[in-house]
This record gives sequence, structure tokens and C-alpha cells, in this order.
Amino acid sequence: LVPVALIVWLATVWPLDRSRRGVMHDLWGNLAGGCFIGALGIVLLLASGSGPDFQDVFTNWNTGYFRLMIEETPLRAKQALFWFPPWSLGLLPTVILCGVRIVGAIRFGLREPARFTHFTLCVLYLAWISQAFFLQRRFQYVHVVETVLMFAVWASVRYWLPIAGLIWLTITSLLWVVADHNTAWRQTMETLNLPEVETPALVPRHAFSEPERMKLWLTCWRLDLDKFERARLRDQLRDVAPHEAAANWSELEAVAAYLRSQNVKDGEVVAWHNSPHVVYLLLDIKPGVRFLHVNTAQSIGHRASERVQEELQAAAPHLRFAVSDLERVAHLRIGADRARCLAPPASQTDLLPPHLPQTHRNAFPFNQPTVFRAGRYVVHRIELPIGSGQIPP
Repeated sequence: LVPVALIVWLATVWPLDRSRRGVMHDLWGNLAGGCFIGALGIVLLLASGSGPDFQDVFTNWNTGYFRLMIEETPLRAKQALFWFPPWSLGLLPTVILCGVRIVGAIRFGLREPARFTHFTLCVLYLAWISQAFFLQRRFQYVHVVETVLMFAVWASVRYWLPIAGLIWLTITSLLWVVADHNTAWRQTMETLNLPEVETPALVPRHAFSEPERMKLWLTCWRLDLDKFERARLRDQLRDVAPHEAAANWSELEAVAAYLRSQNVKDGEVVAWHNSPHVVYLLLDIKPGVRFLHVNTAQSIGHRASERVQEELQAAAPHLRFAVSDLERVAHLRIGADRARCLAPPASQTDLLPPHLPQTHRNAFPFNQPTVFRAGRYVVHRIELPIGSGQIPP
């Protein structure tokens, strides 16, 4: 937020034709307000006991995070127009529009309040998308604000512009209804959606065009669902393709039921990989290690991976069970290769897929005895030496 605020302030302070003294007063006022809020945040961090962790993140973890930001730049560039189809397609036209309006505002002056407001909005939009592209990782939540700001920019020019996106979404959704009854047309639609990007690219489908999905609407309002019915409802409503970071709620409820029968307590369960951490909430227990998205933490860098391993080793004497996710192995694999990674158990005593590579079986927690399985999730009893928790590529 600081770079965005600085850019907006620098762009808007000079057009007001203030005196040097007025500009300095404005600067010190902004700095004083920022320092006050920052100091208040630091006091709350220290009071809550989170100060050492805050320092640890800034001095140790953020350095690796910055490296990932640089490495992922090509991936962000490929996904930039497709974060929220079809709206993200408006990125480039909106950038051009903002550039034109900024130049026009500078040329004709900013004394007029409406022109100054439009100028400020355009600067804010360009500053925000710049930090989202250059200073963030490739996660969708980063791009929510820029999408909302884009709507504001459109509304400041012509109110009908967002309607164009609604019309396109209506057309593509109707095309998907046709594709439901025509296999060849469905294949064409899937090709138009550019399988190489992470979201439906050019022909998104709105939920209103999915009858089976809309039938669930009334069920969402029911208050008498038990926890397993709620889990099934979440899975049915999920709009994410199988992904190692997206939980399967029904299967995790089954895992939680098994662990509950084992009378697990705080610190006795470690949810490994990126989605099993849901069991901590389902069981209302404290985690075995402090990392929730374990593989995300490991990916930050070599030292980060070592830190995760060290904390796992330190927690090992207190651990009774680990929960693994076979989707982590199957992630990015396709066809028969993916199916082998998610295959049924090898035997009643070995609940892992028969063709799980030995290199993966040697990694924690796949190297621990298996005692329960629900779909992609496997519960392991901690008995053997922990070993490495890093899955090979």
C-alpha cells in the first residue's frame, strides 16, 4: 500500500498549486498519520506476542518471497488478462483509457473538481495494477481491488461500459448451455478457454447457466444440515478444478471423524501439504507445526524449506498422526499419469497408490505407516524417523 499511496500523493499534490509550505504540511501530515497507524500496529503485535514472528517474517522469509516475485513474473504476465474472466480482459483498454485521461487532465488543467477526481482515480488504478504485477505473487486475491477500481474508471467515463462485460458473459454462458448437448462444441469451447491458463479465459460460464448448480441454491439456506451434508454442499458448489490447494471437504470430514475417534489433542496432528490444514478447524485443535500451507512455505526458498524441516523435527516427539494429500503428487499431471497418483490403495495395510514413485514414498509423510484413507487424503501414524518433508519434483 505504501508505494501506491506515495505515487498517488506525488501525482496529486502538485496540481493543487500549493505553496512549498503547504506541500510540506501535507507531507508531514501524511507521514504523521502513517507513523501513528504503524506504531499502533507494532504495539498490538508486541502485546499479542507476535512481535518475534513479525521480525522473523521480515528478516528471513520475505527475502525468499521477493525472489519468487521475480521468478514468477512471466507466469503473472501470461495470466494477467484472465484472473476474473471476462472482466480482466479489460485491463489493457483501461490502462490506455487512464493514460489518455491523465494526459488530457494535465493538458487542460486540474482546477475543475470532476477532472481532478478522474485524474486521481486513473493514477490510483495505474499505481495499483503496477504493484499487483511487480510486487505480488500470482494469486487471485491480489487482483480483486484492481478489478473493482477498473469498474470505477469505466463508470467515470461511460456507464454502459460494464454492460459490455455482462453481455459477453451472457453470450458465452448460453454457448456453454449448447455445449452441454454437443460434445464437439464443448471441445471447441474448452480450447477457446486456453487450457494453459488457470481460469476460463475467453468463454467463461456464469453459474446461472448451470441448472444442477442452481438447484443447490435453496439447500444453501437450510439450517438443519449436519456437518457431512454441509461438506458435500461445499464440494458441489466449488468452482475450482481439482487442485492441491483446494480442499475436498467431504473427504476431510471423514479424516476428521477418524482422528476424532483417536482422541487427538493439541499438537498431535500435522496436516502436511497445502489443503489438509482444514482438519485443525474441524477438530478444533492447535496444529502440530505453525505452517498451514506447508508446501507454499517450503517453496519460498532453500532456507525456508530447511526451517520447515527443522520445526517438523522439533515437533516430531509430540506428533501422533500426519495427514497427506495425494493431489500434491498428482498436481499438474494429466491423463493416466495423474490417475496413477490418485489410484486406490495398494493393499489394506498400504493405503498409498501402488504406483506412487519410491522417491515420493521416501518423503514425509508418505514414509510413515498408513492407517486411514478418504479419497485423496491419507492418515499416517507417526512411528518411523521423520525424514525429509520435501517431495521431489
